[in-house]
Amino acid sequence: MSIFGQAPDGDADETKPMLDSIVPGSEADKQLREAMETLREQATDDETRRLFTDIIEGRRSARDLVESPGFAAMAEEGVRQYQEQVAAMTDEERAELERQAAATDLDAPAGESGSRDHLP
Repeated sequence: MSIFGQAPDGDADETKPMLDSIVPGSEADKQLREAMETLREQATDDETRRLFTDIIEGRRSARDLVESPGFAAMAEEGVRQYQEQVAAMTDEERAELERQAAATDLDAPAGESGSRDHLP
């Protein structure tokens, strides 16, 4: 893999962090990459799709999203949908969602359990 963020064969360089605060290969990095790929697929314009591709392939940082009007529109819609889903949940479903979020160890290496359920 190249130090410039892209492997010679064109694949993303997973050793280059998308955010300086996230360790490459960690569960957080894996989840961020998966989220970026999903968002790229859902982008409604070419400019936003290219931005996600550049982030995934290491040419730009995820911090560049804050300046993207296309991402702002996607985020606004995503927040609205999330709020509707949470509002429709029962108290038990919300409690389970919170338990699952609290049990996820985002610093764990990707591929390991990523769960803190094994801790006392």
